Amino acid sequence: MLFLSFFSDYYIWIIASVILLGYFFIDSVVKPKLQAKKTKALLEKLAKELGYRLGDSQSPADYVLENDDRILYVKAVYVPDHCAITINNRITWSLNYGGLFFRVQPGKAYPNQRYLSEIEDFLKWDLASEKPSLKVVLISPATDKIQKFLNESEIALVKSGEPVNDYKFITAERLNEDFRLL
Repeated sequence: MLFLSFFSDYYIWIIASVILLGYFFIDSVVKPKLQAKKTKALLEKLAKELGYRLGDSQSPADYVLENDDRILYVKAVYVPDHCAITINNRITWSLNYGGLFFRVQPGKAYPNQRYLSEIEDFLKWDLASEKPSLKVVLISPATDKIQKFLNESEIALVKSGEPVNDYKFITAERLNEDFRLL
């Protein structure tokens, strides 16, 4: 009987724990798979419209788009809402994220930061193909801003579709408009 009274006193904590574990499972396992599926569907639709063939991924690229003239190697990067990306150098990108759902105070710092180490291999990759080729980083869903260090003390905002080193990046939010400019 003592066991049952212990359980009845803490049933709220048990239910809350199950809900919290369910949220973490959905956020870390289900959400990335849904994002990848949505990105692939979007690229398939765009490739069909513009005369590209969506090929099998070649490591370290996630997607390969090819037509008679050139090859596009696409790496998808999934970022949280309300974030900023800083391109520190050719292969080092920093992601700053968190804070309010809308930026009430311009200039306020993002509370969290991490390096996007998952794209380093793609950015280091030297393309060797017979056709002209281009590396494209697809940022999904979008960012508040993307900035690039010009030197040790100057930073410039970079627009989607603008060349950066030997690659370009586009956001999923502006994929239809910017993909035609690649």
